[in-house]
Amino acid sequence: MAGVRHGGVNTVRRAAPSGADSPVETIRYLEIDAQDPKAGTGTVSAGTVPEGRVGIVADLDPGIQSARHLDHPNGAAGLAEATLCVADEDLAATHHRYATYLDRHARQEGRALIFDLDGAALKLIPESALPTALPGEEPPALPALVAYTVTVRDLSLARDLLHRNDIPVRETPTGELFVPAEAALGTAVVFRAG
Repeated sequence: MAGVRHGGVNTVRRAAPSGADSPVETIRYLEIDAQDPKAGTGTVSAGTVPEGRVGIVADLDPGIQSARHLDHPNGAAGLAEATLCVADEDLAATHHRYATYLDRHARQEGRALIFDLDGAALKLIPESALPTALPGEEPPALPALVAYTVTVRDLSLARDLLHRNDIPVRETPTGELFVPAEAALGTAVVFRAG
């Protein structure tokens, strides 16, 4: 991560799931610091960037991860995407920062910029495009992580489960379902067939 300020590698441990290769899971991560070396003295503190705390986690132990049972009633199978909304005038600078962090460039999809991340993605979307992408959503501040997308085995099963539990559901122009941020602890949850 040449040219990216960070606080160094942190290590945490937690109990591993039953059936894992080891009783303890070790996780190593680092948090990215704002590029301004005076961070911590103003509005952006050490360990944060304008959108909040952003970190990178080392590859997790496959022997432990394979022991996790991801059997949720909504059929969630994995995390597909995180959506970061930025002011229109900040899109280019934010793209540049993330291209540096991730050591790759984004592809353009409509007005959004998409970083493909080996099976998942980070979507940068300008504020003016958010109402089209996620109807009814408004960022609480800018920049803000406004949504995350999970893949589900059966979209109709996920929709039925949400309706049975009186959880409000909206639809994107592309036909994906989402639970609005106001009903999902501040960040919209998008469901995509996977």
